[in-house]
Amino acid sequence: MSKSLAIVSVPLAPYRVDFYDRMAGALGTGWSTHLIYGQATPPDHAWSDLLDGITFLTPWLEPGCRLGGHFRPDREPRWPSLALLRRLSAVNPSVILIAEYSAYCVAALLYGRMRGIPVIVQTELGAFCDRGQIPGNVRFMHWFFGCMVSGQLASAPAANVPFNSAIHRICQTPHAVSHAEYGPEPVESPERPVVLVVGSLIPRKGLDLLALACGRLVKKGIDFEVRLIGGGDVEWCARHFRDAGMADRVSLLGFFEGKELRDQYRRASIFVLASRFDTYGVVTHEAAVSGLPLIVSAHAGSSAVLVDEGVNGFVVYPERTDELAGRLELLLTDADLRKRMGTESRRIGIKWSVEETSASAARFIADFC
Repeated sequence: MSKSLAIVSVPLAPYRVDFYDRMAGALGTGWSTHLIYGQATPPDHAWSDLLDGITFLTPWLEPGCRLGGHFRPDREPRWPSLALLRRLSAVNPSVILIAEYSAYCVAALLYGRMRGIPVIVQTELGAFCDRGQIPGNVRFMHWFFGCMVSGQLASAPAANVPFNSAIHRICQTPHAVSHAEYGPEPVESPERPVVLVVGSLIPRKGLDLLALACGRLVKKGIDFEVRLIGGGDVEWCARHFRDAGMADRVSLLGFFEGKELRDQYRRASIFVLASRFDTYGVVTHEAAVSGLPLIVSAHAGSSAVLVDEGVNGFVVYPERTDELAGRLELLLTDADLRKRMGTESRRIGIKWSVEETSASAARFIADFC
Protein backbone atom coordinates (compact mmCIF):
# COMPACT_ATOMS: atom_id res chain seq x y z
CA MET A 1 0.00 0.00 0.00
CA SER A 2 1.42 3.41 -0.98
CA LYS A 3 2.18 5.89 1.81
CA SER A 4 2.52 9.64 1.66
CA LEU A 5 4.41 12.30 3.57
CA ALA A 6 3.24 15.93 3.70
CA ILE A 7 5.91 18.48 4.62
CA VAL A 8 4.50 21.85 5.69
CA SER A 9 6.86 24.81 5.93
CA VAL A 10 6.78 28.57 5.67
CA PRO A 11 10.49 29.36 5.16
CA LEU A 12 12.48 27.52 2.55
CA ALA A 13 16.21 27.48 1.90
CA PRO A 14 18.32 25.49 -0.58
CA TYR A 15 19.69 23.25 2.17
CA ARG A 16 16.17 22.59 3.51
CA VAL A 17 14.79 21.70 0.09
CA ASP A 18 17.77 19.45 -0.66
CA PHE A 19 17.24 17.69 2.68
CA TYR A 20 13.54 17.15 1.97
CA ASP A 21 14.21 15.91 -1.57
CA ARG A 22 16.89 13.45 -0.48
CA MET A 23 14.70 12.28 2.38
CA ALA A 24 11.90 11.65 -0.10
CA GLY A 25 14.27 9.60 -2.23
CA ALA A 26 15.45 7.61 0.78
CA LEU A 27 11.86 6.73 1.70
CA GLY A 28 11.68 4.78 -1.54
CA THR A 29 9.12 4.03 -4.20
CA GLY A 30 6.45 3.04 -1.68
CA TRP A 31 6.14 6.68 -0.63
CA SER A 32 5.08 9.94 -2.23
CA THR A 33 6.34 13.16 -0.66
CA HIS A 34 4.60 16.54 -0.96
CA LEU A 35 6.14 19.86 0.08
CA ILE A 36 3.49 22.46 0.94
CA TYR A 37 5.03 25.88 1.55
CA GLY A 38 3.60 29.32 2.17
CA GLN A 39 6.39 31.66 1.13
CA ALA A 40 7.64 32.05 -2.43
CA THR A 41 10.82 34.00 -1.65
CA PRO A 42 12.42 34.49 1.78
CA PRO A 43 12.60 38.20 2.60
CA ASP A 44 16.12 38.04 4.03
CA HIS A 45 17.92 36.10 1.27
CA ALA A 46 18.03 36.47 -2.50
CA TRP A 47 17.96 32.75 -3.22
CA SER A 48 16.92 32.05 -6.79
CA ASP A 49 17.48 28.29 -6.90
CA LEU A 50 15.23 27.11 -4.07
CA LEU A 51 13.39 24.45 -6.08
CA ASP A 52 16.04 23.72 -8.70
CA GLY A 53 17.10 20.11 -9.04
CA ILE A 54 14.13 18.55 -7.22
CA THR A 55 13.84 14.86 -8.08
CA PHE A 56 11.48 13.22 -5.59
CA LEU A 57 9.41 16.05 -4.10
CA THR A 58 6.10 17.45 -5.29
CA PRO A 59 6.15 21.14 -4.27
CA TRP A 60 3.01 23.27 -3.85
CA LEU A 61 2.84 26.95 -2.96
CA GLU A 62 -0.24 27.42 -0.77
CA PRO A 63 0.04 30.91 0.71
CA GLY A 64 -1.52 31.70 4.04
CA CYS A 65 -3.08 35.04 4.85
CA ARG A 66 -2.30 38.17 6.80
CA LEU A 67 -4.97 39.72 8.99
CA GLY A 68 -5.61 43.34 8.14
CA GLY A 69 -3.82 43.27 4.79
CA HIS A 70 -3.33 41.47 1.53
CA PHE A 71 -1.02 38.49 1.34
CA ARG A 72 2.36 39.11 -0.25
CA PRO A 73 4.06 35.90 -1.39
CA ASP A 74 7.51 37.34 -0.66
CA ARG A 75 6.64 37.70 3.03
CA GLU A 76 5.80 35.15 5.70
CA PRO A 77 2.07 34.43 6.04
CA ARG A 78 0.92 34.86 9.62
CA TRP A 79 -2.12 32.62 9.42
CA PRO A 80 -3.05 29.46 7.52
CA SER A 81 -5.54 29.49 4.69
CA LEU A 82 -8.30 27.10 3.73
CA ALA A 83 -6.20 26.27 0.67
CA LEU A 84 -3.56 24.73 2.95
CA LEU A 85 -6.13 22.47 4.59
CA ARG A 86 -7.59 21.51 1.19
CA ARG A 87 -4.12 20.58 -0.04
CA LEU A 88 -3.54 18.41 3.01
CA SER A 89 -6.87 16.68 2.41
CA ALA A 90 -5.94 16.02 -1.23
CA VAL A 91 -2.54 14.59 -0.25
CA ASN A 92 -4.15 12.37 2.42
CA PRO A 93 -0.82 11.96 4.25
CA SER A 94 0.26 8.98 6.28
CA VAL A 95 2.67 11.26 8.20
CA ILE A 96 2.94 15.06 8.44
CA LEU A 97 6.24 16.88 9.00
CA ILE A 98 6.02 20.52 10.10
CA ALA A 99 8.90 23.01 10.19
CA GLU A 100 8.71 24.78 13.56
CA TYR A 101 5.49 25.94 15.25
CA SER A 102 4.39 28.94 13.21
CA ALA A 103 0.63 29.50 13.02
CA TYR A 104 0.80 28.26 9.43
CA CYS A 105 2.37 24.96 10.49
CA VAL A 106 0.29 24.57 13.64
CA ALA A 107 -2.79 24.36 11.40
CA ALA A 108 -1.26 21.26 9.81
CA LEU A 109 -0.47 19.89 13.27
CA LEU A 110 -4.09 20.32 14.37
CA TYR A 111 -5.30 18.79 11.10
CA GLY A 112 -3.15 15.72 11.74
CA ARG A 113 -4.27 15.54 15.34
CA MET A 114 -7.95 15.52 14.36
CA ARG A 115 -7.37 12.90 11.66
CA GLY A 116 -5.19 10.63 13.81
CA ILE A 117 -2.14 11.22 11.60
CA PRO A 118 1.33 11.17 13.22
CA VAL A 119 2.91 14.63 13.15
CA ILE A 120 6.66 15.21 13.45
CA VAL A 121 8.18 18.62 14.09
CA GLN A 122 11.50 19.74 12.63
CA THR A 123 13.04 22.38 14.87
CA GLU A 124 16.28 24.08 15.87
CA LEU A 125 14.98 24.97 19.33
CA GLY A 126 15.04 23.05 22.56
CA ALA A 127 15.66 23.19 26.28
CA PHE A 128 19.37 23.96 25.85
CA CYS A 129 18.70 27.22 23.98
CA ASP A 130 19.91 30.41 25.62
CA ARG A 131 16.89 31.69 27.56
CA GLY A 132 17.87 35.26 26.83
CA GLN A 133 17.64 34.65 23.08
CA ILE A 134 14.35 32.73 22.85
CA PRO A 135 11.22 34.73 23.77
CA GLY A 136 8.95 33.29 26.42
CA ASN A 137 6.01 32.96 24.05
CA VAL A 138 8.10 30.82 21.69
CA ARG A 139 9.21 28.58 24.54
CA PHE A 140 5.58 28.22 25.64
CA MET A 141 4.44 27.31 22.11
CA HIS A 142 7.08 24.59 21.93
CA TRP A 143 6.03 23.22 25.29
CA PHE A 144 2.27 23.41 24.55
CA PHE A 145 2.27 21.99 21.03
CA GLY A 146 4.96 19.49 21.96
CA CYS A 147 2.17 17.56 23.70
CA MET A 148 0.62 16.92 20.29
CA VAL A 149 3.53 15.75 18.15
CA SER A 150 4.72 12.18 17.77
CA GLY A 151 8.42 12.90 17.26
CA GLN A 152 11.05 15.54 16.61
CA LEU A 153 13.77 16.07 14.03
CA ALA A 154 16.49 18.04 15.83
CA SER A 155 18.05 20.48 13.36
CA ALA A 156 20.42 21.84 16.00
CA PRO A 157 21.98 20.39 19.18
CA ALA A 158 19.62 22.34 21.48
CA ALA A 159 16.65 20.47 19.98
CA ASN A 160 18.01 17.12 21.14
CA VAL A 161 16.30 17.94 24.44
CA PRO A 162 12.75 19.17 23.65
CA PHE A 163 11.02 21.86 25.65
CA ASN A 164 8.31 19.29 26.33
CA SER A 165 9.68 16.11 27.86
CA ALA A 166 6.66 14.20 26.53
CA ILE A 167 8.49 13.98 23.17
CA HIS A 168 10.45 10.74 23.46
CA ARG A 169 11.23 9.99 19.82
CA ILE A 170 13.98 12.27 18.54
CA CYS A 171 16.26 12.06 15.51
CA GLN A 172 19.36 14.27 15.27
CA THR A 173 19.45 15.78 11.78
CA PRO A 174 21.41 19.06 11.91
CA HIS A 175 21.15 21.36 8.91
CA ALA A 176 23.65 20.30 6.26
CA VAL A 177 24.70 20.48 2.63
CA SER A 178 26.01 17.88 0.20
CA HIS A 179 29.63 16.94 0.74
CA ALA A 180 29.83 16.00 -2.95
CA GLU A 181 28.86 19.51 -4.09
CA TYR A 182 31.09 21.37 -1.65
CA GLY A 183 34.16 19.16 -1.91
CA PRO A 184 37.50 21.02 -2.08
CA GLU A 185 39.04 21.50 -5.51
CA PRO A 186 42.47 22.83 -6.47
CA VAL A 187 42.38 26.59 -6.89
CA GLU A 188 45.03 29.23 -7.28
CA SER A 189 46.55 29.94 -3.86
CA PRO A 190 45.94 33.51 -2.68
CA GLU A 191 48.96 35.73 -2.11
CA ARG A 192 47.94 36.07 1.53
CA PRO A 193 45.60 34.04 3.77
CA VAL A 194 41.89 34.73 3.35
CA VAL A 195 39.51 34.80 6.31
CA LEU A 196 36.02 34.06 5.01
CA VAL A 197 32.74 35.08 6.65
CA VAL A 198 29.37 34.07 5.18
CA GLY A 199 26.15 35.48 6.58
CA SER A 200 23.99 38.55 6.99
CA LEU A 201 25.80 41.80 7.76
CA ILE A 202 23.99 42.43 11.04
CA PRO A 203 25.14 42.96 14.65
CA ARG A 204 23.96 39.50 15.74
CA LYS A 205 26.62 37.94 13.51
CA GLY A 206 29.37 39.58 15.58
CA LEU A 207 31.16 41.25 12.69
CA ASP A 208 32.08 44.22 14.87
CA LEU A 209 33.78 41.79 17.27
CA LEU A 210 35.64 40.15 14.40
CA ALA A 211 36.78 43.59 13.19
CA LEU A 212 38.24 44.37 16.63
CA ALA A 213 40.10 41.05 16.69
CA CYS A 214 41.44 41.56 13.17
CA GLY A 215 42.58 45.07 14.08
CA ARG A 216 44.83 43.63 16.77
CA LEU A 217 46.50 41.40 14.19
CA VAL A 218 47.02 44.27 11.77
CA LYS A 219 48.92 46.13 14.49
CA LYS A 220 51.16 43.08 14.87
CA GLY A 221 52.00 43.16 11.18
CA ILE A 222 50.24 39.93 10.20
CA ASP A 223 49.33 39.88 6.51
CA PHE A 224 45.84 38.62 5.65
CA GLU A 225 42.50 39.72 4.19
CA VAL A 226 38.85 39.29 5.13
CA ARG A 227 36.09 38.50 2.66
CA LEU A 228 32.47 39.02 3.71
CA ILE A 229 29.67 37.35 1.75
CA GLY A 230 26.08 38.30 2.46
CA GLY A 231 23.57 41.11 2.40
CA GLY A 232 22.59 43.52 5.13
CA ASP A 233 23.90 46.75 6.58
CA VAL A 234 26.98 47.27 4.43
CA GLU A 235 27.88 50.69 5.81
CA TRP A 236 27.62 49.54 9.43
CA CYS A 237 29.90 46.61 8.70
CA ALA A 238 32.40 48.59 6.61
CA ARG A 239 32.66 51.27 9.31
CA HIS A 240 33.76 48.77 11.95
CA PHE A 241 36.47 47.35 9.72
CA ARG A 242 37.65 50.84 8.73
CA ASP A 243 37.86 51.82 12.40
CA ALA A 244 39.96 48.70 13.01
CA GLY A 245 42.47 49.69 10.32
CA MET A 246 41.18 47.07 7.89
CA ALA A 247 39.93 49.33 5.08
CA ASP A 248 42.40 47.94 2.53
CA ARG A 249 42.09 44.36 3.77
CA VAL A 250 38.33 43.74 3.71
CA SER A 251 36.07 42.96 0.75
CA LEU A 252 32.28 43.13 1.04
CA LEU A 253 31.26 40.93 -1.87
CA GLY A 254 27.48 40.82 -1.50
CA PHE A 255 25.20 37.79 -1.72
CA PHE A 256 26.38 34.64 -3.50
CA GLU A 257 24.75 31.27 -4.08
CA GLY A 258 25.43 28.06 -6.00
CA LYS A 259 28.78 27.66 -7.74
CA GLU A 260 29.86 31.23 -6.99
CA LEU A 261 29.49 30.59 -3.28
CA ARG A 262 31.22 27.21 -3.42
CA ASP A 263 34.16 28.79 -5.26
CA GLN A 264 34.53 31.40 -2.53
CA TYR A 265 34.87 28.66 0.07
CA ARG A 266 37.51 26.94 -2.05
CA ARG A 267 39.54 30.15 -2.35
CA ALA A 268 39.50 30.81 1.40
CA SER A 269 42.04 29.81 4.05
CA ILE A 270 40.00 30.04 7.27
CA PHE A 271 36.28 30.22 8.06
CA VAL A 272 34.97 32.33 10.95
CA LEU A 273 31.49 32.50 12.47
CA ALA A 274 31.61 35.06 15.30
CA SER A 275 27.88 35.20 16.06
CA ARG A 276 26.48 36.48 19.30
CA PHE A 277 23.71 33.90 18.77
CA ASP A 278 22.83 31.35 16.10
CA THR A 279 20.58 28.37 16.70
CA TYR A 280 22.82 26.48 14.28
CA GLY A 281 24.57 28.11 11.30
CA VAL A 282 24.55 25.86 8.22
CA VAL A 283 27.36 27.97 6.73
CA THR A 284 29.66 26.16 9.17
CA HIS A 285 28.87 22.89 7.44
CA GLU A 286 29.45 24.47 4.03
CA ALA A 287 32.91 25.51 5.25
CA ALA A 288 33.64 22.13 6.83
CA VAL A 289 32.91 20.07 3.72
CA SER A 290 34.90 22.63 1.73
CA GLY A 291 37.95 21.63 3.79
CA LEU A 292 38.46 24.81 5.82
CA PRO A 293 39.70 25.11 9.42
CA LEU A 294 36.91 26.56 11.55
CA ILE A 295 36.72 29.25 14.19
CA VAL A 296 33.13 29.16 15.46
CA SER A 297 31.31 31.01 18.21
CA ALA A 298 30.28 29.02 21.25
CA HIS A 299 26.92 30.77 20.87
CA ALA A 300 26.29 28.97 17.55
CA GLY A 301 24.81 25.48 17.66
CA SER A 302 27.07 24.26 14.86
CA SER A 303 30.10 24.58 17.17
CA ALA A 304 28.89 21.57 19.18
CA VAL A 305 28.48 19.38 16.09
CA LEU A 306 31.17 20.42 13.63
CA VAL A 307 34.14 21.63 15.69
CA ASP A 308 36.48 19.18 17.37
CA GLU A 309 38.52 21.56 19.53
CA GLY A 310 42.12 21.73 18.41
CA VAL A 311 41.55 19.07 15.73
CA ASN A 312 39.72 20.91 12.95
CA GLY A 313 39.38 24.32 14.55
CA PHE A 314 38.44 26.23 17.66
CA VAL A 315 35.34 27.23 19.59
CA VAL A 316 35.54 30.81 20.88
CA TYR A 317 33.52 33.35 22.80
CA PRO A 318 33.69 36.17 20.25
CA GLU A 319 33.09 38.90 22.82
CA ARG A 320 36.53 37.92 24.15
CA THR A 321 38.21 39.56 21.21
CA ASP A 322 41.72 38.82 22.51
CA GLU A 323 40.89 35.10 22.43
CA LEU A 324 39.41 35.38 18.94
CA ALA A 325 42.49 37.26 17.74
CA GLY A 326 44.76 34.62 19.25
CA ARG A 327 43.03 31.75 17.44
CA LEU A 328 43.12 33.70 14.19
CA GLU A 329 46.82 34.43 14.60
CA LEU A 330 47.59 30.78 15.24
CA LEU A 331 45.97 29.73 11.96
CA LEU A 332 47.08 32.71 9.88
CA THR A 333 50.75 32.12 10.72
CA ASP A 334 50.82 28.33 10.26
CA ALA A 335 49.92 27.04 6.78
CA ASP A 336 50.60 23.42 7.77
CA LEU A 337 48.15 23.67 10.67
CA ARG A 338 45.52 25.12 8.35
CA LYS A 339 45.98 22.21 5.97
CA ARG A 340 45.78 19.55 8.70
CA MET A 341 42.70 21.10 10.28
CA GLY A 342 41.04 21.56 6.90
CA THR A 343 41.44 17.83 6.20
CA GLU A 344 39.79 17.02 9.52
CA SER A 345 36.96 19.46 8.83
CA ARG A 346 36.20 17.67 5.60
CA ARG A 347 36.10 14.32 7.43
CA ILE A 348 33.72 15.64 10.11
CA GLY A 349 31.61 17.42 7.50
CA ILE A 350 31.10 14.21 5.53
CA LYS A 351 29.88 12.47 8.69
CA TRP A 352 27.13 15.09 9.06
CA SER A 353 26.40 15.68 5.38
CA VAL A 354 22.85 15.90 4.02
CA GLU A 355 23.37 12.52 2.38
CA GLU A 356 23.61 11.02 5.89
CA THR A 357 21.06 13.14 7.78
CA SER A 358 18.32 12.72 5.15
CA ALA A 359 18.70 8.94 5.24
CA SER A 360 18.42 8.96 9.05
CA ALA A 361 15.30 11.13 8.84
CA ALA A 362 13.69 8.80 6.29
CA ARG A 363 14.19 5.78 8.56
CA PHE A 364 12.79 7.76 11.48
CA ILE A 365 9.66 8.81 9.56
CA ALA A 366 9.03 5.34 8.14
CA ASP A 367 8.91 3.92 11.69
CA PHE A 368 5.70 5.87 12.34
CA CYS A 369 3.75 3.79 9.80
